Amino acid sequence: MPDNIDLTCTIPLPDSAHHVFVQLEETRPERVEYRINLRDPDNNVIHVVPQNFYDIPVPHDLGRSTNALRGYKMICVGEVKFAVSGPWQLRCELRVNDSLVSTCGPGALNGIQGTVKMFRFTCIFV
Repeated sequence: MPDNIDLTCTIPLPDSAHHVFVQLEETRPERVEYRINLRDPDNNVIHVVPQNFYDIPVPHDLGRSTNALRGYKMICVGEVKFAVSGPWQLRCELRVNDSLVSTCGPGALNGIQGTVKMFRFTCIFV
């Protein structure tokens, strides 16, 4: 298994005025810290979710509709601090109007108690 999770996904968005929500899903609870940023087509960074520890799953509003997000990239970067050794998976879910639109992942890690591993999900909205 890899030392870190680094996934890039192209996410086709439906034609909608509803906001896009993102949330992480894990196969078993661990201590996860992350932040979420958007990068607009002009490469400007928009901070959406500040770096913090979150009890997964937490839905985060990206603050824009599906139609407004086309051409943007969303980057979710963080780390997992393993309390228990063993396999662990993490995926990034995109939701619109309480419906699952797409997922990025899962990525898999084999954690060892006390170690820290990094993860990054880059979603390109089309």
